[in-house]
Amino acid sequence: MNDKTKRWISDLQIHAVKEMAKNLGMLLGTEVRSSTPDWSTVALKEVLARFSPEGILSEFDIEGATSKKSGGIFLERKDGIMLGGSLAMLGEDALQEKIASQDLDETIFDALREVANQLVGYFDRAAGEKMADIFHFRHRETFLLKDHQPDFPEDREYVFLPFRFEWGKSLQAEPGFLVPAEIFYTYTESSTEKPEGKSSKDEQAMQTPAVAVIPVSSRVANWESLFEKQKAAVVKVAKASQLLELFQKGQPVRVLIIDGDGNVDAGIEICGKLRQAVRSRSVALWLAGEKWTEAKVREAVKAGADYVVALPPESPALQARIKRLFP
Repeated sequence: MNDKTKRWISDLQIHAVKEMAKNLGMLLGTEVRSSTPDWSTVALKEVLARFSPEGILSEFDIEGATSKKSGGIFLERKDGIMLGGSLAMLGEDALQEKIASQDLDETIFDALREVANQLVGYFDRAAGEKMADIFHFRHRETFLLKDHQPDFPEDREYVFLPFRFEWGKSLQAEPGFLVPAEIFYTYTESSTEKPEGKSSKDEQAMQTPAVAVIPVSSRVANWESLFEKQKAAVVKVAKASQLLELFQKGQPVRVLIIDGDGNVDAGIEICGKLRQAVRSRSVALWLAGEKWTEAKVREAVKAGADYVVALPPESPALQARIKRLFP
């Protein structure tokens, strides 16, 4: 892991803890103080060894430009009781009694599920702002470690991100997010490799963040005007093989826009095919079309679209997303 990636992970941790503390305070109805213990790269077995079998795991899916992956929030039992009990509106004295007896009853556990769901949502929001919405974190379910075998590959390198929260007079919890290190490598290091044998002019062109549009529609000029202020090159490609050639040349493509020129169904079909071709790259898939219905949006997301754009592409929300993607 290079220094750039390490700095970026530290920045994400700081950004995420602020987002979490602010929203957790609103959820629990109290001021929440926060800090960030040191993060680390770990193997799954190291994390499992840190936590008691009476501890808690809340799993989440990671969806985006790569194939779906899994991660999880690890908590000691007492931390789960504090978080779930606080949401269930138990007083501090009652919570301390629950902690002393390790009583994680059904009411507290149900409340903890909701806290975990919200924490994943807060982390997703913070990561989206830092990673240009390339990856999305979706809560799955919460378990006791003694009753559940984590559904994570054991041979994978992970990043363990701990977050410490304190509220009330003496309540605190330290949930730890376990995320595949590949997610961070994909985002921060994929554009650092320079193609060999290129002139300085070619290198500069290859380093310019690009937006690929496929197929070439009548709105290419519209896309060019949208991205020109962000100094992003719009590359027109007619088929998947041309997109792969860009990857092989070292062109850092951040967004692939599938613009079916108004044909939503054709765009969804292309999206489904290209998702496999770009899954190992940090490329966000946008699907543009006219006359979106709720059912068609669901089809697009199922096909792998990260973002659905209503045509013509002129909304303030779209322009704000472009600015975040190409700061």
